[in-house]
Amino acid sequence: MVGTKRKRGGKKGGGRARRSRYVGVSWYKRDQKWWAQITVRGVNQHLGRFDDEADGARAYDAAVAAQNLRYPRNFPG
Repeated sequence: MVGTKRKRGGKKGGGRARRSRYVGVSWYKRDQKWWAQITVRGVNQHLGRFDDEADGARAYDAAVAAQNLRYPRNFPG
């Protein structure tokens, strides 16, 4: 149709996606859970899905420590 505008990439309801305040944690919309993952040498490693965002951040930090990586941590010390 000529002269009509279409919305692209929008979400129903106009709400914003949930963003985590932690490194390695993102919102998994389908399951309504926080998802933790880490990428090492180009390979994504799934660390789990969590009800609590901070639990996902702790799983990320544990993976960083276990693999002796120099990645930023969510809970230093």
